[in-house]
Amino acid sequence: MTGMQTSDWPVVLIQRQNYDKKITLLDLNQRTRQQIVLR
Repeated sequence: MTGMQTSDWPVVLIQRQNYDKKITLLDLNQRTRQQIVLR
């Protein structure tokens, strides 16, 4: 049981990193759009 949980950990971390990257990309896109609108 514990072995399965520890082996699942890296997958969860990778998924979380990808999730964070997607959020940051969305934030950058929104910011660039706002800057373009401001100009």
